[in-house]
Order: sequence, then C-alpha cells, then structure tokens
Amino acid sequence: MSPPAKRRRRPAGNLGALVDRHQHAAISPHRGGAQAAQLVADPRFRRRVQRFWPLGDRITAHLLAEIAVKHDCLGDVERFLDAAYEHKDAIQTFGIDRWPPLPLRAVSR
Repeated sequence: MSPPAKRRRRPAGNLGALVDRHQHAAISPHRGGAQAAQLVADPRFRRRVQRFWPLGDRITAHLLAEIAVKHDCLGDVERFLDAAYEHKDAIQTFGIDRWPPLPLRAVSR
C-alpha cells in the first residue's frame, strides 16, 4: 500500500505570498534559494536581464548551457526548465512572468 499523496497547502495571507512561493520555491532548483531571491530582487541585476532577454531563445539557451557546463549542474538547469514549463499556467495567471514595479525614490529639489 503506497502512502497517501501529499496535499499542497495554500499559503497563509495574501496573493503576494502565493506569488512569492511560486516565484522562488516552485520553479527554483534550489530549496530555500534566499540568495537567488535576493539577486532577482536586485534592480541592477534586473536591468541586465531586461537588456539580455530581447536577444532571444538561442542566446538564452547558450547562457543556460554555459552555466550548466561550467558548474556541472545540467540536471538542475533541466529540472528548472521542466518545472517552469509545468507551472506555466500559474506563472502567467499570477503575473510571475512580469517584473514588479521598481521602488520609487524620493528626489529632493
């Protein structure tokens, strides 16, 4: 007799908690990827990614392949890609495929 399947619990709180859970845990190959979450939240890193993204699928594939080879983590990269595709509906539904607005800064006169 196999054990019962684990049920996914809904996060407590608001939609932001659900978005955060999907963005940083469900599609991340690293459990509790706090460092990755900090890097993704960094505005300078975000701008670099935004400049890079329009270059297309081929350059993105080249980047991921280079990371996988240099760090011997092809399995992690493939799991991330598979998990992201598996969760594509949730990613699009909750807007995780878009950046949140950058924080505003007060400018003195």
